[in-house]
Amino acid sequence: SSLTTASSSSSSKTTPFSNTAATNFGGSSPRSVLPEDEQTKQQTYAHPWNSLLQQCGTCLILKIEEPTQGYCIFSLDGYPFLQPGAVEDWAQPSTWYWKVTCPAGAYVREGLELATRHVGTLPYGAVVQVLRQRVNQAGLPRLQIAAHVYDPNTDSYQKLQGWCSTALNPLSGQRGAILQPLSLPRPMVYRIVLPQGAVIRQDVELASPVVGHAPHGSWVTVLAQVFSDFPADRAVARLRLAGGGWISTRLNHAPPHDLPVVECVGADAAYNAEQPALFHYAAQRQAILLQLQAQREQEREQQQHIGTEDPETMRDGDESDNNDEDGDNTSMITDLAQRVGATTGTLPTEKPAGGGNAGGCYYHPVTPPTSARRSVGDSSTTQHNETAASLHPAAKPCLCCMENERDATLVHGGTGHIVCCLPCARILQAQGQKCPVCRLDIDLVIKHYFG
Repeated sequence: SSLTTASSSSSSKTTPFSNTAATNFGGSSPRSVLPEDEQTKQQTYAHPWNSLLQQCGTCLILKIEEPTQGYCIFSLDGYPFLQPGAVEDWAQPSTWYWKVTCPAGAYVREGLELATRHVGTLPYGAVVQVLRQRVNQAGLPRLQIAAHVYDPNTDSYQKLQGWCSTALNPLSGQRGAILQPLSLPRPMVYRIVLPQGAVIRQDVELASPVVGHAPHGSWVTVLAQVFSDFPADRAVARLRLAGGGWISTRLNHAPPHDLPVVECVGADAAYNAEQPALFHYAAQRQAILLQLQAQREQEREQQQHIGTEDPETMRDGDESDNNDEDGDNTSMITDLAQRVGATTGTLPTEKPAGGGNAGGCYYHPVTPPTSARRSVGDSSTTQHNETAASLHPAAKPCLCCMENERDATLVHGGTGHIVCCLPCARILQAQGQKCPVCRLDIDLVIKHYFG
């Protein structure tokens, strides 16, 4: 059937028409920019989703009639930029969607291992439902998927289930993503339902530093949902919070002890699709304010502990904090940006959709106390930092692929070496290879984070 709606935040009545070139985009009438003989050669047709039909060299354009009139590109070389349905259809907490971004498509096999039977191929641009993620014996992350693929030979949709890789096998000499998770159409509000609350970490992995805590009953705004790389046999579903930080959807325990951590409340009504930058700016600003507040509390406690602060100084500090918490104090934002810099460990906003309140989350400071810092103008300190940065393992590329950062540790016995990235480390361990440095057997692979 013909595509009648295409929306990311609001419904728009659309009409698909023939494969016109991208240079013809934007005319008042798509047929008026072509000679009559070429117009007769073109064919208006209904575009099937997840189609195996070869569409290389084509550009499909949609004519939008409501709420505003105009044209937009629907797909290029068969890769769709729009999907049908309402926001709620693509933001279900129990249904995660990924998209095939490899031009050659995605091979789907019956089992977790690459030696299992090939059951089908997902076309370029296909959207699939992902059930879970695991790492096979070769050290490759694999996704269990379910999708409906259109076969032009039978003119029908066929259900395709199986396992496919998230990225190309490095042993084949190629690198790149095969499937990537779809972003949520708009931010979603979640409520913490676990009595112990939710631990907020800096990165998607469970081994990343803890940067905060969301108590039971608090509200958080979620921007994306992905799987962690560890544990290998049972990847954990993780949610990215507005402003930064990650939480889990369930506890990292085997069923039935994997209790839910959050529940979805609905779409964030404060998000304006016409001005998305304002929403993210407010979330990051609130995160920086909360981090600075935690940092000042830490400094105040340290000063009280060493007895260097008198009551008059504490009174002045409290007045300064009250002034800084004013929402209209723009000078503080500049100060925060200079102090926090490019830190990625930001935390969620305190106000979610619909005027709700987060209930007072607890956050950790992002920098050490002022009394523990050295002078920035110290030349010896600067030179020492530059030397240490050049010798830091993260400053060198992976010894195997020479592309990614060294974010994995090869453990053998009571020691280990930081020489390669996580994908290469998993492959070395799966193939029974020895450590490239000391030639010892690899007992364990650990993903690490530098302080």
